Amino acid sequence: MSDFQSLTIDGLFTLQSPLHISDPRRDCRYDAKTHRIVYRQNVGFPLTRTRTMSFFMPGLSADDDQGRSGVLTVPVLPAAGLRGRLRRAGAKELEDVVVGEHGEQLSMQAYQGLHCGAISGNPRGDPPKLDQVRALLDHVFIGLYGGGARLTPSRLEVATGVPLIHELMELDVIPPEYASQAIVASDAWRLTTVLPIVRNDDLLSLRDLRAEGVIADFATVMEEQFVAETARRKQRVKGTEDAGQEAEAATARGLRAMSAVEAVLPGVSFYVCFHLSRGTFAQGGLLIASLLQLLRQSSGGLGGKQAVGFGKFTHRLRITVDGQRGEPFSGRGAGTQINVDMPLICQMTDAADAALMAIRAQPLHQLIMGEAS
Repeated sequence: MSDFQSLTIDGLFTLQSPLHISDPRRDCRYDAKTHRIVYRQNVGFPLTRTRTMSFFMPGLSADDDQGRSGVLTVPVLPAAGLRGRLRRAGAKELEDVVVGEHGEQLSMQAYQGLHCGAISGNPRGDPPKLDQVRALLDHVFIGLYGGGARLTPSRLEVATGVPLIHELMELDVIPPEYASQAIVASDAWRLTTVLPIVRNDDLLSLRDLRAEGVIADFATVMEEQFVAETARRKQRVKGTEDAGQEAEAATARGLRAMSAVEAVLPGVSFYVCFHLSRGTFAQGGLLIASLLQLLRQSSGGLGGKQAVGFGKFTHRLRITVDGQRGEPFSGRGAGTQINVDMPLICQMTDAADAALMAIRAQPLHQLIMGEAS
């Protein structure tokens, strides 16, 4: 059963503070003397890069950061991260009803199925019955986000968020109406910066004059710290793993160190898109409610280092349902509200509220485990 053919919520997330989403690439360093990012070279200090995506563009003459010509590499908001945030926001909506309204608790398997999709590393391989398939696909949560013992497919498609670049419009990754805000590919390097991070050792720098009265066996501890730091300095000077027995006793890296993170600059806008195919009004309403929770948490931000203010953003989104277009939200940050002036949105959120209210813990467990008849 479906109430519409297509629902799309898309638009812009615009950064209000730096954004960093750690990239798993290793052996990356920042050379402060040349202001260059290098790989597998013993210069500068360690650098954690932000997540990127590469696009094949034969017409580009400039090399990307890995020396490849005809490749455009840009910072992104990974789809998996956005989808995970939405899924967990939707799970909270469901749990607020089952636990808060009905006073029931979820099984561990149901909790894992809601939050992670899979309930174990070994999905069930036996085919479900037709009535089970219909129940899963029409379920307000599982039909939207997928998962369960048999890893039911999701009706929701989340695109990776990409910055506004003209060449990406030519690939139909970004709608053409954002052309006036877009930059050209040759300027993509301007989207990010490197932010050095200095970590101090209050003990070795004697910052805290009260330390002697606070730390047990202060004199012994300080002597050990100075010996270890001396060994580390010898190791750095020699540029070798062998700096004598002292170095062997000081294999742990000292607290005092310098590193860096690559971050996307405040002011950069990412095009984001959330698409739901052949869904129910209840599923559309849950998607809107989940996205609302994400937007209200925008003061907490996207990505990492939120404790130092990274990842704050504002939004400008639109909703299109079978050709009918409007604005799904009003306000910003914690004050974001659902636009109740659009009747279709109210119809979907009301349907979601009713569907969530009908969910009870035991039937949900059976459905997720593939046991429902």
